[in-house]
Amino acid sequence: MEIHEFSTGINAERLSDGGWRSRGFRVGEYMNLTLPDIPNVVKRAIANKRFEVFKDRHSQEPSFVGWVLPSTENEEDDWSVVAVVTSGQDEGGRSTSFYRYFLCEGRGLWKILAWMEHYQQKSGGKWPVFDPFASKQLGESHQWNVNAKPKLKLPDDWQSFLNENDTPVILSLGYASDLQMINAMAEVKANGEQVSWAYNVEVIEHPEQFTIIQAANEQSYQSLMQKRQSQANNARLMPLSVDEAAIKTAINGLSGGSQVRDEWIQSILATLEGNQLTVEQWEAVFDDRGAGMAIKRGSADRRMGRLLTLRAFVLPETLPEFLEWLKIQGKKNKETSQQQVSIDFQYQLKNKLNKFEQHFTEGINKVLKALIIEQSIPATAAVWLLTETGSIWAPYRYRLMEDVRTDLNTINNSFSSNNRQPEPQRLRCEKDIWGNLCVCWNNYSYRSVRYKPFAELFAQLGKSGSINEPSAAYELSAYFYQVSEGKVPTEIFKGALPREGSDEGTILGLKVERKIPLPENAGRFVKSNARLLCIGIMFMSWSGMMLVLGYKYGFEKGLAKGSVGQQTSENYRITGEKKRRALEKFPKTVEEIENIVSELTRLKDRGTETEPSRDQIIKEIKNTLVVNEEESEEIDYEKATSTGLLGCSREKGKSSSFDYE
Repeated sequence: MEIHEFSTGINAERLSDGGWRSRGFRVGEYMNLTLPDIPNVVKRAIANKRFEVFKDRHSQEPSFVGWVLPSTENEEDDWSVVAVVTSGQDEGGRSTSFYRYFLCEGRGLWKILAWMEHYQQKSGGKWPVFDPFASKQLGESHQWNVNAKPKLKLPDDWQSFLNENDTPVILSLGYASDLQMINAMAEVKANGEQVSWAYNVEVIEHPEQFTIIQAANEQSYQSLMQKRQSQANNARLMPLSVDEAAIKTAINGLSGGSQVRDEWIQSILATLEGNQLTVEQWEAVFDDRGAGMAIKRGSADRRMGRLLTLRAFVLPETLPEFLEWLKIQGKKNKETSQQQVSIDFQYQLKNKLNKFEQHFTEGINKVLKALIIEQSIPATAAVWLLTETGSIWAPYRYRLMEDVRTDLNTINNSFSSNNRQPEPQRLRCEKDIWGNLCVCWNNYSYRSVRYKPFAELFAQLGKSGSINEPSAAYELSAYFYQVSEGKVPTEIFKGALPREGSDEGTILGLKVERKIPLPENAGRFVKSNARLLCIGIMFMSWSGMMLVLGYKYGFEKGLAKGSVGQQTSENYRITGEKKRRALEKFPKTVEEIENIVSELTRLKDRGTETEPSRDQIIKEIKNTLVVNEEESEEIDYEKATSTGLLGCSREKGKSSSFDYE
């Protein structure tokens, strides 16, 4: 069989004492390769720090890390890898760990270990450690005749470790006598799963990755036990199956402001598609890049604008928080720099995330909840999200309207059929959103101002010109105006029900009423009461005529309850042309009095719904016109309004039964 190797790529400097030091790493490069291409699964494991341990600079013995790496879709077989880790120095005198990797195809860690033991025996007890000046050529692999797998007797108390639920198993110094022993223990503990172990180590950043770890000393043992305990319930830790390094590279690249690369997008989408990370684990990835702190402090640089935009897509529950961070004030206000950065970034992501419709609709659902339940964002923020040119959420406004309309129909049908709230699983939006609305259905007079943001949101969707059928948005707006305010603004009502001729209508089972503006209300009053208003004007004219004739009938102090001051009767005596014009108009005045009486007798009292009698009407006219009965002669209103008198007036033209001077 072939055992290949390669080492960490550095620029090495040979020292006078025969030793060496590093003058810098060769980023992305390896040295002393014996195979032309390092298997991708091995490169990804290194990138994800699967072999990373930290060596004490004074440690003389190497550490060993072993992994069986399962094949990916593009790999033909699994790979087994053992890393030999030694301590060295860089040009600044700092201690650094250096790695020499040995690998073979298949699940054969024990084969590599058998070759390494053979190497140690031949070299006088030395291990094959990192040597930057070792001369290795492509194809110069280690040939090893495979013998039978060694049969090892595990320690008597090993069964207690097998029964432990805690991972990894932490062993004190010397518990596993050699590399073959710790590998055998790891195979038993893994029980067919991925085998991983670390031997003779001081510090490991991610001990949770391993099946078994043997500490280099007592201090390391205690430290590893404490770290395992602290990570026992940490839901933010990454699973081994996830290419964490690829995700971090993608997020760093996308948020860095450079051109969007397809491989970055694919890394994130592949992880989402396989549901490989939980919400907590995704949050950890973004928080490690400063997302949580940016929200808390309100940081608004370009990198954060892109990072939080990406986070809002990956984690739909963070979309309302992102909108709140953007501080959107509405179309009339100047766009903030973070809004522009986000939209520019969304332009770059456009058409690359389409198949993840669920992430967009879930995010919008969270926005609806933030509007109604938490009330943490204004309606203008949701309008911006759904109408702004370039927004990757905007195309899903139609789905939003469809979901809301479907839920309102479901609620209407449920209450109409059995007077009960619908089952939550029948609703498309979160059930909490409709809690207050269901109360409205049980009590028609109940109003919930919580739904005012919905009314404003759908009104703006209708006005924005961003949808093909604005009437559909206006219908939803009218619905929520009715629920929140009890009336619907005229513009919204007419947009929702353009063919309705009345001021009432029905939308999705809910009766809606138009809010009539004050000028229109006044106009309607004038129109519907034009006859009575004219009559009132004639009253005033007749009152003026009585003022002209006041002397004979004793109206010496005026007719409008003191509006005419204390004056002598001589001031009211009218003769000549004025008297002639007044007498000409009097028959018409008497006729209008008759019309007043007839009109008023047809009106019903609003409180009793009864029609007033003719006597009541005449009494009211009399009380209105006569200022002071004690100082005036009573007018015979019956005679003045009788048919005969009116007929006489019409026949004689200017004549009257009154005796004028």
